[in-house]
Amino acid sequence: MANEITVSGSLQGAKVWSAKSLNQAAVQLNMAGVNAMQGTMSVPTTAGGTALSLGTVTAPVVALIRNTDGTNAINVMTAVSGQVIQKIRANSFGLFEFADGVTAPAVIAVGSAVLIDYLLFDK
Repeated sequence: MANEITVSGSLQGAKVWSAKSLNQAAVQLNMAGVNAMQGTMSVPTTAGGTALSLGTVTAPVVALIRNTDGTNAINVMTAVSGQVIQKIRANSFGLFEFADGVTAPAVIAVGSAVLIDYLLFDK
């Protein structure tokens, strides 16, 4: 089977300089693996971050992480004590692909602990 993952998006902004927008129609991605993980997780401010619970996923490829906190941001990292690869503001989300070699991503709250919802797929 092919094209098991579907992603789409849009970004819009309006300011004094006028309105700008960019839309991306649905894109289909192949998934060689069979595993996915969907969950809710409390993210602390622990130094170095906390590993994202992957369940049976061994090589995450694509993820959507939603920060449900109204005040505090989170950082997504390549691993515990790894490099920050994504910042997700309060009441926002990140939809992204992990780079090759990222097998145990981690998250850390900035300020106070937050609750996230997430969905990720195996390569």
